[in-house]
Amino acid sequence: MTLATPIHELANLSDIATIIASIIGTISLIIAATSIRLQYKSSENQFKLNNLIEYTKRYSSIIDRMPVNVYDWDFDASSIENEHERNELKKALYRYFELSFEEWALWKNGRIDSDIWEIWRGGIETAMKRPVFRNHWDEMELKTELPKDFRDFIRSLYNKNKI
Repeated sequence: MTLATPIHELANLSDIATIIASIIGTISLIIAATSIRLQYKSSENQFKLNNLIEYTKRYSSIIDRMPVNVYDWDFDASSIENEHERNELKKALYRYFELSFEEWALWKNGRIDSDIWEIWRGGIETAMKRPVFRNHWDEMELKTELPKDFRDFIRSLYNKNKI
């Protein structure tokens, strides 16, 4: 391009430069949007993982407060002679159902994936097969104001697992 280049050629070059700039801008926008989406997905996955870890810690902490044989079929809470230990078991069972309610509410509100909920639901179902959990649920259900949907959920497991 020289000083003698006709004006119409300069206009074409200007149009080409504009098109190239638009293409580069569009590509940059796509890359930025993809990057933001990947960061969001990564953050969401990290949040879910942290949430799962936190609930697992809480579950372990609750179970650690219960007698080792609490999941035995023949475990009977009334056989615990020490009143303090019986009260500790009651508190731990109360916390267990509280945690179960939180897990159920997270699932019900779409805050956890179905595969995680199925693991948690399976654990709750296993617990509801055991007399100590069933007996405590009977007592707790009368004393608390948990949502009817949750009570129905537990009751369905309770009825499903009648011995």
